[in-house]
Amino acid sequence: MLDARRRPRGRFFYCLLSILLVWAVAHTPVLAGTAAVTTQVNDVVFRADGAPASGAILISWPAFTTSSGAPVAAGSKSALLGTGGTLVVDLVPNGSANPAGTYYTVVFQLDDVVRTEYWVVGTTSPTTIGAVRTTPGSATASQMVSRHSVSPTVPSPMASTDAVNKAYVDSAVASVGAGSFVSKSGDAMAGPLTLPGDVASANGVNVVLDAQFVADLKALIQAIEQYAKSAGIPKPAMK
Repeated sequence: MLDARRRPRGRFFYCLLSILLVWAVAHTPVLAGTAAVTTQVNDVVFRADGAPASGAILISWPAFTTSSGAPVAAGSKSALLGTGGTLVVDLVPNGSANPAGTYYTVVFQLDDVVRTEYWVVGTTSPTTIGAVRTTPGSATASQMVSRHSVSPTVPSPMASTDAVNKAYVDSAVASVGAGSFVSKSGDAMAGPLTLPGDVASANGVNVVLDAQFVADLKALIQAIEQYAKSAGIPKPAMK
C-alpha cells in the first residue's frame, strides 16, 4: 500500500525534472568553437550537351560575419562531383553577411570547361545552385544558367579618351559613303579628282622615275616596231 501511494509522486518528480532539463538546454549559451549552422547545396551539374558533368569545384571566400553574428574566417574548400554530376556541399550562409557584398567564389573545373561563378547562400537547406548563383554587385541571387557574358553599358563619350558605345559609332558613320565620297564599286566620278598636295611624294613614290620608265618603254616599243619592219615581219592584225 505504501509503494502504491508513493508512485504518483515519483512520476511527478521525473516529469518536473524533464521539464527543467529541456529548459536548461534551450537557455544554455552557445560556447565558442561550436560549429556554425550550414546550408547544404545539393544539385546536379550538366554539360552544355545535356550529359552529366564530371570534375571538381573549388570554393573560396573572404572573412565575414553571418547575419546571426557568427564570425567566419577566410578560407577555401574543394568538392568532387559525384556519379551523374551530383554536387553536395555544406556552406555557412553568407546572405546579409557583414561586410555587405560577401560572395563565395566558385570555380568549376569540369572535363570540358573551366568557369567561375559567385554564390550567395541563404538559410534554407537544402538549396540548389540556381538559387544561390548571383552576379557581383546585384545583391540578389540570379536564376540565370546561361554562360554567355553580358555586354557592359557604356555612356556617351565626353572626353577624347572615353570609350564609345554602339549608338555613338552608328551615328558617326551614318554619312560615310554618301555625299562627296566615291564608292569602291558601282560608282562613277563626275569630274577630275583633285588631290590635296603631292600624294605621290607623300607616300614615297618617285614620280620622276615613273616618267622615265614610261619614256624608256615607248622607245623600246618603237625599236621593236622598226626591227619588225626591216625584217619583213607583218604587224599583227588588231581584233
